[in-house]
This record gives sequence, C-alpha cells and structure tokens, in this order.
Amino acid sequence: METALSFLYFLDKKVDAVLLETGLGGRLDATNVIKHPICTVIASIGYDHTQYLGSTIQEIAGEKAGILKKGCPAVSYDNTSEAREVIEKAAEEKNVPLIFADTSRVTVLSENLEGSVFSYVCADGTEYRNMEIGMLGEHQICNAAVALETIQILKKSYIFRQDSIRKGLKNAVWDGRLQRISAVPAVFCDGAHNPDGAEKLLRFLQKNFTNKKIIYIMGVLSDKDYPQMLKIMSPMSDEIYTVTPEGDRALPSGVLADAARPFYRKVTEGGSLGECYQKVKKECGQDDVIVVFGTLSFLKELRG
Repeated sequence: METALSFLYFLDKKVDAVLLETGLGGRLDATNVIKHPICTVIASIGYDHTQYLGSTIQEIAGEKAGILKKGCPAVSYDNTSEAREVIEKAAEEKNVPLIFADTSRVTVLSENLEGSVFSYVCADGTEYRNMEIGMLGEHQICNAAVALETIQILKKSYIFRQDSIRKGLKNAVWDGRLQRISAVPAVFCDGAHNPDGAEKLLRFLQKNFTNKKIIYIMGVLSDKDYPQMLKIMSPMSDEIYTVTPEGDRALPSGVLADAARPFYRKVTEGGSLGECYQKVKKECGQDDVIVVFGTLSFLKELRG
C-alpha cells in the first residue's frame, strides 16, 4: 500500500527522477515491481534482517541482487569478496553492465569532524577532484564514490553540471547517521543497528577519540544482533547506558543491560532515552564524548 501510494505521489508531483530504496532485501520487496530502471544500485551489505534474508553474506547478497534487471546498468558498493561474487554472477546471468565503486581509486585529502575532502577516478576515467562531503565517517566517502559512479550512468539520460554534483555532495545530510547534535560535550547520534553499522561507528571513534572518555547510550529493536554489536563497540568504552526505544519491537533496556555486562565495566539501565540522555549529559565532563546508537528512531526522540 505504501509503495503504491508513493508511486501515485511521484506521478502527482511530476518528478523527473526517483531514487527508490528497497524496504527489505530486494528480490521480494514491493519496490521491485519496477521493470526497467535507469540504473540499479547495491549499497554496503552486512548482517541484518537475517530471519528474512538469510544467515550468510552470500544469501543476503543474493536477495539484494534480486533488484538487478536484464540489460539495466548497475553500480555496487565495494563489498566483500563473498558478496561481490554473488552480485557478479547475478549480473552475468542477466547481462547487466556492472560497476563496483573502487576504493583503491579514492584519495582522501582530509577527514575531520566537519566532514571529508577526497578525489575519485570513476571506472570510465572521469576524475572528480577535491570533492567535499559533510557526512562523517570514512564509509561515507565510499558511499560518495558509489554516487559518483551512478551519476556517470545517469548522465546518459540527464544533464549534470559539475558544480551541481559538487554542491549536492557537500550539502547532503542524513539525519541520525553519525550526526553531531552537540559540541560541548560532544554528542553523536548514529542509527547503527547491525554489526556492520557498529563496525563503521567503531572505526570513526577510533580515528577521532582515542584519548577521550566515551559514554555509550544504546537501545535496539528486539530482532537485531545486539550481543554482537555490544561486543564490537566495547573496545572504545567501558561505560554503557541501556534504554528502551519507542515502538512495539523495542528490546527492553533490562534485557540489553544483561547482555552488555560481559563486555562493559559499568552498565546502567537507563529506562527511557529522554531521561537517560539528560542525566548523562549533566553528569559527564565537557571533554567527554556521548554516543547514542542502536536505532534510527533515536534522533526523533532526542529532538523531542
């Protein structure tokens, strides 16, 4: 129903192009009724929704590759070799021109808490130099490379000015994805809700806050691999507050606290996010770092 309504909305607004994200997986997703897209794009593949998509990277990649359409060009994130082999095989079977964003062609010129500057050479030889992005984390540079490769395909159907591409990357915002919502103390909200997202968040913290005290506030939905996430995040903090997100699928904070105790020295069951956040922010030092993660719904709660 939601997918059908969205198509009606796009038609009513007379849009020029639609970037249509699958809701779950790809092969069996409602959005996969589009038979002749201009381009299909496969982003980073990790373990998520395993009860529906499969328990291995190969199985999950197979579901994602289900969006590939015969003869339609495709761009993929520089995924693991296991995922890459599945995507390549699916592309070959459907005669799909396939391009992987190549991280070896990325040159990072600067990276800090304001964003990154990088250069990238596309598969067709087109160079993009000194491109700026405001979204934080090295993985967003890889995502930007995927976007640039996709633009090269879209150029066959649309006109893109160089300054528009540059402006688009620089001004792109993704609420709740490694978003800094306070400077003093530093507070970051990240919707990382699976092991892959946790690993990306951990690398960001290791790169920027090795000598800082970091305090975690975490809450997740009950169908997520929270034990693995807790383990992955543990090297950068020994203190974690657990909260219960909004919604029927939320994991109770007490259950998350019990799962956290083997990995953290100080575990506090914080209850609701609003109360916990205000308490932690009041008690922490100005040089400390607070990281709120585990679900995308947190940004709404923090703003509320």
